[in-house]
Amino acid sequence: MRKKTTRIKNLGELQKHVNSLTKRHGETAPCCAWILTRDDFVTIDDAGRDAIVDANTAKIMLMDIDTFEYSYIEDHLQRIVSNELTSRNL
Repeated sequence: MRKKTTRIKNLGELQKHVNSLTKRHGETAPCCAWILTRDDFVTIDDAGRDAIVDANTAKIMLMDIDTFEYSYIEDHLQRIVSNELTSRNL
């Protein structure tokens, strides 16, 4: 049975979710996570230096990823988990 994935859209929601998981599983419970933030959207400015995109542009790009790529990413991660369970005869 496939567990419903929690879709988190801001750091406040993430913090609440992590606090809930910590309370349920404990602070030393193993986990794996991928988080994208504005810091991941680096471009090159007019002077040729790295520059983080503005907050609004980052928000739009993250919304596009959430809208258009989420299902693919979720499906791929579910396949990875399923493969790990199968390889361990679980």
